[in-house]
Amino acid sequence: TERIVTVTGAMVKAPKNVRARVGAALSDLVAFCGGLAGEPGKILCGGPMMGLAQGSLDAALTKTTSGVVILPRHAVRQFSSMPCISCGRCVAACPMRLMPNLLSEMIEAEDLDGAEGCQVMDCMECGACAYECPAHRPLVQHMRRAKAEIAKQRRRQAAAEALGKVRSLASVPSLIRALDIPTEDQYVRGAAATSLALIGGESAEEALQRHPSEELPG
Repeated sequence: TERIVTVTGAMVKAPKNVRARVGAALSDLVAFCGGLAGEPGKILCGGPMMGLAQGSLDAALTKTTSGVVILPRHAVRQFSSMPCISCGRCVAACPMRLMPNLLSEMIEAEDLDGAEGCQVMDCMECGACAYECPAHRPLVQHMRRAKAEIAKQRRRQAAAEALGKVRSLASVPSLIRALDIPTEDQYVRGAAATSLALIGGESAEEALQRHPSEELPG
């Protein structure tokens, strides 16, 4: 699979748009663009606002990478995050009309339910809040982590609900009836029990104990 990716930045000698294979090393893309003019200060996959920093050019191109930006050292600042000063700049900058200051504090306190209630899932991770923050708080990283955790919880809840429905309906006899297979075959009973065990999170022996042979049809 291939995609078009922009390789640019002050450190790239000949910035250009490149058609590259997914999985190609960033170093190969940079070499195709003439190489670097010096030691890079930061390597970003994506844009300067929403891009993800990479440890080196050994990273691979992914199907979602639209650009590679390589910045010089003088364009990169090192800073430490400080507590929120409640200035409200992040709130004014947010295009989704969220309250990044409140959400960030909730996420730091592991109050994901509160963050979900304050619509953290609507965050588009544009980076405007972090850019405006005079306290240099990692607001985008907080939102991204919370969204990932909430999405994981939702998947687990959906899987648990689906599993509950399966457990309430599935049994060894009903599975054998549905498949219309001979019941005198012990291998058949064992296979049915194993299938239900994989669905229900129990052992095949436990499945057979719950549904002894006298329950089987025929």
